[in-house]
Amino acid sequence: MGKREGEELIQAEARCLVEAFQATEGQPFDPSLLLAQATSNVVCSLTVGLRFPYEDEEFQAVVRAAGGILLGISSPWGQEEHDPVTEFTDKNLLMTVIYLLFAGTVTVSATVRYTLLLLLKYPQVQERVQEELKRELGPGRAPSLGDRVRLPYTDAVLHEAQRLLALVPMGIPRALTRTTCFRGYTLPQGTEVFPLLGSVLHDPEVFEQPEEFNPDRFLDADGRFKKQEAFLPFSLGKRVCLGEGLARAELFLLVTTILQAFSLESPCPPGALGLRPAVSGLFNIPPTFQLRLRPR
Repeated sequence: MGKREGEELIQAEARCLVEAFQATEGQPFDPSLLLAQATSNVVCSLTVGLRFPYEDEEFQAVVRAAGGILLGISSPWGQEEHDPVTEFTDKNLLMTVIYLLFAGTVTVSATVRYTLLLLLKYPQVQERVQEELKRELGPGRAPSLGDRVRLPYTDAVLHEAQRLLALVPMGIPRALTRTTCFRGYTLPQGTEVFPLLGSVLHDPEVFEQPEEFNPDRFLDADGRFKKQEAFLPFSLGKRVCLGEGLARAELFLLVTTILQAFSLESPCPPGALGLRPAVSGLFNIPPTFQLRLRPR
C-alpha cells in the first residue's frame, strides 16, 4: 500500500470516528474505546485488509484486551527447527502482525487521548488550533497530511503533547558493539543499554519548565514550526520506532478531523482535570476522562 492509499485509509477511519462521536448526541462519554478501535482499524486495514464496526462486541473485547498487554518488544526470535536457514518464519509473521496491532493501538490511541485531554484542560489552545484550521482549510475540506506545513501551531500542539506525555519513557535496548568507557565505568562489548527517552523529553536544559504544557516552544519568533533535536518520542538511531510515520499520520489526521467537526467540552471544570499518567512503567498511560462534544 502506497503513502497516498494509507493517508486515504486514515482519513476514512477518521470520518467513521466522527460519525461515532456524533452518536453521543452531546452526552458525556469516555472516548478511550472508540479511539482505540479507530487506531486498531487502521492497523487491521493495513495488515489484513479488514476493518470492523465499532458496535462489534468481539472487536471491542479484543481492543480492550490489547490495552492490557505488555509487549515483549526486544525478544529475539529463534529459527524454525525444520528450516535452520530461514530468517522469516510463519510464527515471526504472525507475531509481527500481533505486535503491529497491539503497539499501534495502545500507543497511538493513548497519544490521541492525551492530546484531547490537554485541549480540554487548556480551552484557549483548542480555540487557537480551531482558528488555524478554519483559516487555512476553510469549511468542508478534510485535513490531509500535506496541510501539516500550513498548520504550524497545530503541529506544535501535537509535538508538545507527545513530549509532555513521554509515552515510552525508556526505549528498547541496544547492545554495545565494542567495549566502551563511560564516566569512569568500563562497559564490555555486548552490554545492553537503554535510551532514557523520558529524561530527554523532560530535560530542563533543553525544554524550559518541562512539566508545563507550552506548544509555543515548538514555534520560532515568526510563528513557524521549529524542530527540536531533543524531541525523541520514537527513539533514535537504527532502532527508531518502525511505525513512526504511521503514528504521526494518525495523530495528525485524527486530531485535526475531530477538532474540525467538534468543540471539546469537559463536564468538570478544566482546572480539575489531572494530567499525570494513570499508570507508569513500560508506558505512561494517560488517565481516563469524560468528554462532551459540541458540533461546529
